[in-house]
Amino acid sequence: AVSLPANHKKFDELEGIQLMLIFIRRAMFCKRSALKIIDYQLNNDPEMCSKFVNVLGLKTLFAAFMKKKTKKKKSKKYSQSDTEDEEHIIATIASLLLHTSGTDLQRVLHKFEEGDYVKVERLVELYE
Repeated sequence: AVSLPANHKKFDELEGIQLMLIFIRRAMFCKRSALKIIDYQLNNDPEMCSKFVNVLGLKTLFAAFMKKKTKKKKSKKYSQSDTEDEEHIIATIASLLLHTSGTDLQRVLHKFEEGDYVKVERLVELYE
């Protein structure tokens, strides 16, 4: 529903990105849905990507990105929902890299340089 142009615009008007970032930051029950919505909102939308960077969404996004997978107690396998979260986070980062330019792109790239390139190491870890 958020991918429809009318809903997409309304979401932006009602500051939906900021609300989704609050849900993610506070690790609320709807965190997974918030990650999914942000992924869909930023997909192929340079204006929304720029807005995401300007409302300081990178801090929240990369904090979620750096969280390790949680193992289930009994099976010791990774949760399917954790994998889906990572996919949405990676897709969001990809959208930001593809659809931002200038200082917004520099800010995204700078996040990977922070902390002695630990975010690059995390990307490699996810790739393996």
